[in-house]
Amino acid sequence: MSTVVSRVIIFVISAAILFIVISQALERPKRNELPLLGKLPDFAFTNQRNEKFSLEDTTQKLSVFGFFFTRCKAECSLLTSNLERLATLFDSDSGVQFIAITVDPGFDTPQVLYQYSKKFSAHFANWHFLTAEIAKIEEFMRAGLKIVTHDDPSMHTTRLVLVDQNSTIRGYYSGLEEDAIERLIGDLEQII
Repeated sequence: MSTVVSRVIIFVISAAILFIVISQALERPKRNELPLLGKLPDFAFTNQRNEKFSLEDTTQKLSVFGFFFTRCKAECSLLTSNLERLATLFDSDSGVQFIAITVDPGFDTPQVLYQYSKKFSAHFANWHFLTAEIAKIEEFMRAGLKIVTHDDPSMHTTRLVLVDQNSTIRGYYSGLEEDAIERLIGDLEQII
């Protein structure tokens, strides 16, 4: 009788182990948690409709920040096109917004930004073009988003910065490279 009981116990334990192994194999692998890279400071800029846009406007939404200027003849068109692609994938109901900040505020007034935004499928419910005094923009880039700035607007960063609903920086991505844009899409989907 003890041999039968032993075999039953071994069978039950083996079946349980097999069930656990199969269950774990069938589970979709989980992506690593995105890092917490710092908090955004308070800021107040002006959008393409000449309205105030501040830190308060970034809470309760995922935000993707990028930098450009309207007279840019180089990377800005690709960067803005990639933002347009993202804004199309994540519409205003998705809880994701896109924030393009000019690095040439002397030229890029709200009116200029408004005209520029019309070149793209910019939905103003989730895509904001911002300007401010250059000193405020540079301080926000350096201290807020932890991005290096340059005096020459043509040397601006092409990085996109993902910020979560709690104003915490979660990632940096090249705004020009397809694999980085795909990684950003995956990260947005992960924390949406």
